[in-house]
Amino acid sequence: MKFYPAKISKYFTDPKNAGKTKFANAVGTNATFVCGCALRFTLGIENRKIVEAKFQTNGCGFMIAAAEILAEIITGKELGELHGLDDLEIQIIEKLEEFPENRQHCRALAI
Repeated sequence: MKFYPAKISKYFTDPKNAGKTKFANAVGTNATFVCGCALRFTLGIENRKIVEAKFQTNGCGFMIAAAEILAEIITGKELGELHGLDDLEIQIIEKLEEFPENRQHCRALAI
C-alpha cells in the first residue's frame, strides 16, 4: 500500500527545488493552522527575472509536491508575468491531479 498517490509521491521523494537559493533577494513565508505546516520560498531574482526558486517546509508530501510544482512554474518567469497570474492553482491541479479534500490547504498555502 502506498501512502501517497503516484504523482505526489514522485515529487515528495525527489524534490528538485527543496532548500535555499544560493543568493536570496526575495523571501516569502506562509503557514496554516489546519495542520501546523509552514512554507518558506527563497527567490533569486536577476534583471526582473526569477532565476532560482527554492522552498523549505515541515509539511507533508502534498505540501512538498505543491511547492515543488510552484517553484518549477515560476522559475524563469519575468516578474511582470506573475502579476495577476490567476491560474497557478489550476496549473498545480493539472500537474498533480490527486489532491484529497482534506489536503486542499496544502495547495492553497503554496500559492
